[in-house]
Amino acid sequence: MRRSLLAIALLGFLGLAFGGYWFWYAELLRTGLRDWRTARMAEGYRVEHTEPVVNGFPAALVARLQAPYIASPTGWRWNGDEALLEAAVFAPGQLSLTLRGQQELTMPAGGGGQRVDRFASNDAELTIELAPDGMPLAGRGRIAGYRLAEGPRKLLSGASMTFDFHQLPTAGDGQSASDFNASLRQVDLSRLIGEPLGGLLQALDLRGRLVAWRRAGEAMGERTPWDGYDGRIDIEHLNLRWAPVDLIASGSIGLDEQRRPAGRLDAWWRDLPVLIDGLVTAGLVESQVATPIKAAFTLLPRRVAADGRVERLLPIVLEDGRVFVGPIEVGRVTSLP
Repeated sequence: MRRSLLAIALLGFLGLAFGGYWFWYAELLRTGLRDWRTARMAEGYRVEHTEPVVNGFPAALVARLQAPYIASPTGWRWNGDEALLEAAVFAPGQLSLTLRGQQELTMPAGGGGQRVDRFASNDAELTIELAPDGMPLAGRGRIAGYRLAEGPRKLLSGASMTFDFHQLPTAGDGQSASDFNASLRQVDLSRLIGEPLGGLLQALDLRGRLVAWRRAGEAMGERTPWDGYDGRIDIEHLNLRWAPVDLIASGSIGLDEQRRPAGRLDAWWRDLPVLIDGLVTAGLVESQVATPIKAAFTLLPRRVAADGRVERLLPIVLEDGRVFVGPIEVGRVTSLP
């Protein structure tokens, strides 16, 4: 009996101690949020949200913020329905940030203009795991019903987007890298692109690595959160279905001196004759040369896919703001903000 009473007393003491630790850690989380908000506002940011409500006892601490809003002194701003900051009880310093509901990111135009670029979604759930210094370690997300607008003009919209990424250790040369996967479905590009591809991108699946580094002598965040950085995307696998285009590609895309996408993708194409017919319809290829081009395509390296369809190798090159499929210029790209 005495041992039973001792065990009960010990369990009660441990429970009280753990409860005290949890509530102390919860107050530490609230204090950290207040200190972070105060520091950002001292830097000229505007930060608004409801008073954080912390729950999750006993396994975790979850600070719930309603209607979060952040505006930078240089003009970009973000607002959402809900943000949750979660800390593991037994792993201090390990945090994850989850954004839920409607999201909107707004960026000012360059050159002092009044136009804004805006990304918004009807519903989202984005989770980012943070290191103790606040830098992202990994993340995953789902975005539904998203749209990108330039001022009052909608540029594109999509049915769904999913992604995940994992931050790799920083290299000795200061470069940081993240492995990622991303998928887009039913993207309406009709306001940007018409023939020959049509306005609806059916699917895009992408796997690769994003590499970034600071540009020497430039300040971060002058206008957007990524100001002061350069980078490239090393694409391990890209599968694009955009009628009549159906291709699988790999390669690397970076930025040139004018911050325009530049690089090369080795692409294996299906249904190339159908694509040429579309280029003729769009006026990008003259009809009298379409037949010789189709004949030349039969000389390209070929392989047979698992489903029995023939694929031909024809590179996609981005150079000097122009986009080439093989020797044919099919479009142009502009500088990034």
